[in-house]
Amino acid sequence: MGNPRYNREDGRELVLLQHIFSLPHLETSLRGNPAAVLAEIDRFAREQSHLIHIGPEKGAVVSSLIAERKPQIMVELGGYVGYSTILFGHAVRQAGGQHYFSLEINPVNAAIASLLIDLAGLKDFITLLVAPAHLSLARLMRQGLFDDGIDVLFLDHFKDRYLPDLWLAEKLGLLKPGKSILVADNVSHHGGRKDTDEPTKPHYLDWMRGSVEEKEEILRRFAFTAPSNAQLAEIVREGGDAAAISEGWDLALVPGIPKMTYESLDQYYTGREDFNEKSLPPVLTSHSIFHPFTAIQWRPLGRRLRLRQRRCRLPPLPQEEAQPYEFVCICRAPGVEEDEDDDEEDSENENDEPMTDCDAGESCMCRKPAADHPDHRWTISRAGMQRLNTYQDMLNLRNPDAFDITNDGDLFGETMIIRELMFLSMLVELEKQGQLAHVRNLGWVMGWSPARPTPCARTSSIGAPEGKKKKKAYAGEHFVPYLLAYGGKHNITMYGPSNIAEIIAEAEEAEKQSVELPAAARDPWGWATGFKAYERKSKTTAYGAGSRGKAKSFNKKDPLTRI
Repeated sequence: MGNPRYNREDGRELVLLQHIFSLPHLETSLRGNPAAVLAEIDRFAREQSHLIHIGPEKGAVVSSLIAERKPQIMVELGGYVGYSTILFGHAVRQAGGQHYFSLEINPVNAAIASLLIDLAGLKDFITLLVAPAHLSLARLMRQGLFDDGIDVLFLDHFKDRYLPDLWLAEKLGLLKPGKSILVADNVSHHGGRKDTDEPTKPHYLDWMRGSVEEKEEILRRFAFTAPSNAQLAEIVREGGDAAAISEGWDLALVPGIPKMTYESLDQYYTGREDFNEKSLPPVLTSHSIFHPFTAIQWRPLGRRLRLRQRRCRLPPLPQEEAQPYEFVCICRAPGVEEDEDDDEEDSENENDEPMTDCDAGESCMCRKPAADHPDHRWTISRAGMQRLNTYQDMLNLRNPDAFDITNDGDLFGETMIIRELMFLSMLVELEKQGQLAHVRNLGWVMGWSPARPTPCARTSSIGAPEGKKKKKAYAGEHFVPYLLAYGGKHNITMYGPSNIAEIIAEAEEAEKQSVELPAAARDPWGWATGFKAYERKSKTTAYGAGSRGKAKSFNKKDPLTRI
């Protein structure tokens, strides 16, 4: 299963990388241009797949702080795909800073970030480390890179690591009173605590706003393994993380310094539209010889919280809980685009369930057992959903538009025909096994199959099946009537897209031409032979470089040289 902190289930970050490096203006407009790289990441997040990056609105707040405070050393915990790294690293360089450090635990995200940082022309100014933040902080300190402290520390990694990593920074003396600034993303004025959290579980803001006594009480809730009378900062400065561990320190959980208190920079606070300025805490005072240590805190903009996903995704279950063939609900049909969502929201069907944002089951219908919701329209097996997600991501990586392979009308038509032929062959195979009436979600799978018309259906051909008796090749005609015929024969109702009634009406008119289903014999649709003919004619590797450029690309250049 791997470490869940390293893995994401859908691979959208890799799709982002492929998208950016397939742009035709990559070399002319993006290379060495941080603003252009950031704009493409924002465009991808807006138009294709939501990303959990900081975004331009909140990014502008931190950039203005950097321009005003002119930090020499800035460190971020949680670089993700490099958006904040590029944005803030460029801002620090523009402000005359010395260096920017990005600490990321996920090796895939770090690899993506490294490529994008290099593309933006910031590789020499930014150092990217792949390891848990507490280990990276100790290693950088041993190298003498933090001798003057950290001017700006940006927290944007796992929320349960905000406090422990902040405590480590305090203990190591990396935060200088009166100089350092702490920036934290995704914290709320209520402390970010959910109703389901343990009431004794402290939050980042509990520490930031607490008095010395309250912080001492917070520390008493933890079982620290810190050796008595040991100077952690000196140990790490001399021997790094290895020396600290050998001395008995657990760098992942060290006690913070209660006497170090923080004041809030209200002018940099940004929140949701319903934010009430009165909910901000008063400016906190320093204690004893400590000078005020400034901090800024915010919670994300409301519109950034609403994850408008283009399709539902079921997070993989732990191995001991996985039931791959269990049918579960999803809140919408896979592949529904935003305009299609709007169509469904405007549906005149009073029985339609309201369309809500997909949050993978936290509040939407996703992952709920279909057996508990027999009237819910969208259901799919867990294994089916995971396979669908994989196929969709693989298709995104092979999108011909990304490689200027756009002169492909006829071949696209043939691809749609072979897809329909495969679907009809699947139906007849299920019929032979007596399973057509038992596939729970077959009605909407059949309904979505013809949602987009097959282009070139009557001008394309994949060849006739071979055999003693040669039959006419299926050429895309009567696909929906065939589906209706199977549905009528086995009492299956097609449903799905908002225009399903129109699709069925047109098909019923065509069905008057006496559409006949083939007998449930071996491969009655000629799928095996048809697919071989399609493969011989259409697979890209059958073309040489010259042929690919001339036949498949408007600019007459070989599109595969970019891969």
